[in-house]
Amino acid sequence: MGCCRTRDCDTGFQVLDEAVVRKWTVKNPHIYYVLKYQDFIVGYSTVMPITQRAVNEIMKGKKKAWEAITLDDIVPYTRGVPIEYVFLEIGVRDEVPQPKQFGMRLLSGTIRALEDLAKEGVIIKKIFAVSSASDGIRLCREFGFKEMSLTSEGNRFGFELDIETSTSLYLRDYRQIIQNKQE
Repeated sequence: MGCCRTRDCDTGFQVLDEAVVRKWTVKNPHIYYVLKYQDFIVGYSTVMPITQRAVNEIMKGKKKAWEAITLDDIVPYTRGVPIEYVFLEIGVRDEVPQPKQFGMRLLSGTIRALEDLAKEGVIIKKIFAVSSASDGIRLCREFGFKEMSLTSEGNRFGFELDIETSTSLYLRDYRQIIQNKQE
């Protein structure tokens, strides 16, 4: 687990201010995961619990998610305290061989991370995602996310998935773990 987006650009991902990312991971160290292949970062996953304010700001479409989310918007994972929204983001380097294979590995690892949170008693109500990439849009649609057009942009979409009412087979184990914890 760790952050792969740094100021030095050697990861090939969108660059964030390193100080901001460091503050985010200090506030909640369980929000970034990286996938390495032969000591080379090939992808990352973000599983960040955020406030309704951050979701609303992102949905305005004027700022990218990483610009809209403030330190105050990141909430801790706490046993038994429901998380209204988790911002989910998955990225794979374009130049790696078989990027879809690495993407699937990240996706399965992200689902496993959600299941691990459920085992710790963390209840997530909704997953929120944003994408302009065709693969990301397709994946969100296949998972059953509700599509929401961002206010000021036509090529980026917001997606919301209500975990409790979702029929996605990918989240079946997460829901079962939560149900067992509540019994």
